[in-house]
Amino acid sequence: MTERKGTDLKSSLESISGAKGIFGVCYSILTWSGVGKGFGLFSPSTWGKTLGKLAEDGHATTFLIHKNQITLTGISDDGWVFDSGSLASKSWARTTGSATTYVYYIGVNGDFIKKYEKLQKKLAKTKTAYAVLWPNLVGSSTQYQNCVSHSHYLMSELGLAHWAHSTKGWWVPSASNWVEWFKSFAPVQRDGYAWKYKKFDSTNTHIP
Repeated sequence: MTERKGTDLKSSLESISGAKGIFGVCYSILTWSGVGKGFGLFSPSTWGKTLGKLAEDGHATTFLIHKNQITLTGISDDGWVFDSGSLASKSWARTTGSATTYVYYIGVNGDFIKKYEKLQKKLAKTKTAYAVLWPNLVGSSTQYQNCVSHSHYLMSELGLAHWAHSTKGWWVPSASNWVEWFKSFAPVQRDGYAWKYKKFDSTNTHIP
């Protein structure tokens, strides 16, 4: 496994004229061709390796790049996680043959960064348990109890997107579900900047 640093992410994205930073959301989705590559039904030595790939998780996260720093977000059993560090030292993903990562990103200005920092302080104090189920099921107390939903919630609070509709159901890390969830969450332009897209083959933002 090769971890990929924040410098790799920044250099792979388009430079955005006039922006003070870059905000983005990443969807890492398992590719079954990658999982099955090298598997042989009559070759027991390949079974363990394939099972290991099946244990690999899909993932979603947001990032904010500002100056030489990157902040990644997540939900743990204790609540919100804002993981910050220098672009050169912080890993945003890892190289793997069994996942593809789709990144949507947008330029942001100084006022947005201040809003992000204020929201970060607020959410960092919020306690919630990680939920494998899609968190808007009946009886759920929040809308941000897993990696996909916390990313969408943060984007909504920052004014970068809005809910077109909500879907109840199981949290299943499949391409079809994740694409549908993103389609239900409509991105909007902000401060003159528009969303951009970048695909990263053989990449997973889930770092064990």
